[in-house]
Amino acid sequence: MKRLFILDFDNTVVLNPNYSSFIHLPLIGQLLPRKYLIASGAERVIGELKRRGDFVVILTKTTVLPVKRKMVKVRESGFEEMVDDVVVVRRKTPKVVRAIIERFPAEKAYMVGNSYRNDVEVALKSGITAVYIPRGRGESRKLLEKGGIREKVVVLDRFEEILALP
Repeated sequence: MKRLFILDFDNTVVLNPNYSSFIHLPLIGQLLPRKYLIASGAERVIGELKRRGDFVVILTKTTVLPVKRKMVKVRESGFEEMVDDVVVVRRKTPKVVRAIIERFPAEKAYMVGNSYRNDVEVALKSGITAVYIPRGRGESRKLLEKGGIREKVVVLDRFEEILALP
């Protein structure tokens, strides 16, 4: 059976410290350009995973935008066309992840993200492999070490390293 990759969107697939969901709000969106900085190799990695027959889902949460506007954000980045599904939620939970993985054995599922609370913790509680790609201030890395679960989490330095996962 092929594998399932659940990818976080903001600061995992799309990187831009100056980019904000706020630009998708009606007034602000008219004033600021919408720019996307794609994680190095993200398009190639997703393309290769699909070529190998793996199932790829973007799972992203939205706290500022309505769900429909967050979908526009993903669509404008070009990734909606590249993956099998896009799931937008108000909060990532094990229940949401279990619904996504229901057709896959847990040992063949990976959740990839940059946040301890929203990605790593949720993946582990869902019974799947957590893949952590550190970004930003390092807060998640500190929580990972403090939580004593470092040995249960695959830590990658670059998005491209996803291709080496078993």
